[in-house]
Amino acid sequence: MKAAQRSWAETAGAALTVAAAGAAAVAPAFGWAACLSVAAGLALMGVGRGLRRPPAWGAVGVLAAMSLVSAGITQTPDATWPRVWQLWAGLGMFWALATWARTRERVAAVGAGLAGAGVALALASPFVVNWFTARKTFFPPSVYALFPRLVSDTVHPNIMAGALLCVIFIPLAWALMPPTVSARRTLARGLWGARGVWAVAYLLMLVVLFLTKSRGAYAAFLAGGAILAVLMMRRRAALAAALFLAVALAVGVGYWALAGGAWQQPMESDILDTSTFAFRLRIWHYAAMLIGDFPLTGVGMGGFNVALRDLYGYAAFNQPGAHSLYLQAALDLGLPGLAALVAVIATAAWRGVVALRRLRAAGDDLWPLTAGAVASLAALLAQGLLDVAVWGTKGSILLWGLLALLYALGGVGSASDAAPARREADSPTPKS
Repeated sequence: MKAAQRSWAETAGAALTVAAAGAAAVAPAFGWAACLSVAAGLALMGVGRGLRRPPAWGAVGVLAAMSLVSAGITQTPDATWPRVWQLWAGLGMFWALATWARTRERVAAVGAGLAGAGVALALASPFVVNWFTARKTFFPPSVYALFPRLVSDTVHPNIMAGALLCVIFIPLAWALMPPTVSARRTLARGLWGARGVWAVAYLLMLVVLFLTKSRGAYAAFLAGGAILAVLMMRRRAALAAALFLAVALAVGVGYWALAGGAWQQPMESDILDTSTFAFRLRIWHYAAMLIGDFPLTGVGMGGFNVALRDLYGYAAFNQPGAHSLYLQAALDLGLPGLAALVAVIATAAWRGVVALRRLRAAGDDLWPLTAGAVASLAALLAQGLLDVAVWGTKGSILLWGLLALLYALGGVGSASDAAPARREADSPTPKS
């Protein structure tokens, strides 16, 4: 097969994989069909020269294996299997994107795709989110009365906030320093490098993030913003911005904890109110007990609520979840699954940081994208301390897309030092 045909096959396979993973995230009940499509996309990518090994293949294999264990031990197969299909589709998309994006243009396309997904979510949010209207924040309840709800299977505001945190700093970084990756058409090239386009995308996501009234997301956004400031701004300005955001973060978290009754003897109404810190403390306590009882296997993906009711008699709230990304992963896949997830995330973060240093030192204009991706991951991990927004939810596809971007940037960063020399060697020598 010719190189051009292999390139088209790779691109078509990657596109099919992303579309199938998105379908699995939105409609996990039909995840088995989406997984078949993911497998077909990966097979198409391997036509001609075989499929490359997935990044962090050992940890990815553990995640896939522990999901099968989860399906075998679960007491709620109707809740577990859709999440298993969803996880497999996400892992397949991670594999496809991380191996497809081997050039600067493809890496930039993945970043633009994630930013576009964030814009699409922000535009759809007025019609699909079940908004918090009673909680007092910046927006009065009358604002939410303007949003017609068009779907029955609505999205929780915390999940929408977590999905936006996965990508929100990418358009912000490009608004500060637009990319110059070439586009074939003049209009596309102009839009690609326009600061205003990326600034509008960022502001649109920011408004929706504030509309969610997710205080954990607010704190995570400030943490990610502080990291982006340190990575992108001049040293003194970065330190000043980081100090301001750190103080704002401390004040915000302190107010949330005090308002939520963290330092008071909780009343029963506080324990049952999902917006309070007392509620989270109680849920975390039960989650830790379940992990201690089932450390190797967990209780099965989506089985936490039933186990909480059957083993500890806690059925006061219908769908509490663990309210922690890390506790939820351990409950779903056991401690081996949690370790594998942490390994994938830590390796992606390390590759992103190393790529950032190399790309910035080489003057490569992909380094703002890298900074935005690293800041988004940091914000997402910070929110994961308080909520489960991108694990076993509709927002999980963006987690795997962000991790794939960081892995791909690590590959581009390792070869960036030689890129200027290659471009200079390939350029025609003018005649004297």
